[in-house]
Amino acid sequence: MKFTTEQLKTYLRIDISDDDEILASLYTTAEAYVQTAVSLDATTEELEKFDQFNQASVLLAGHWYNSRYAVQQTTSIKPNNDEIPFGVTSLIWQVRAQYFHSLEETTDDNQSDEQSN
Repeated sequence: MKFTTEQLKTYLRIDISDDDEILASLYTTAEAYVQTAVSLDATTEELEKFDQFNQASVLLAGHWYNSRYAVQQTTSIKPNNDEIPFGVTSLIWQVRAQYFHSLEETTDDNQSDEQSN
């Protein structure tokens, strides 16, 4: 399930529409990031069937939205803006496993069909 901008705003608890274009762009970029992290051969359409793909995309878009400043905003706490959150990385690994498992099942099904013909 692809998230709409409104669903993304609800998830991130954003009440204004000023950043709608930014959010849409971040979400699209996050989907592409997760897609290529899973496999260069995977398509977004193939991966959208996995809930973890959608969740990883939302988490990453939210992280980028909240960490979009080029400089540190406070001197008392050092944010970790240069790394992908662990939750996203973990979800990517789960999507990767599901994706390659689904490819194996498809290959096995095709081989079974060929043998029966």
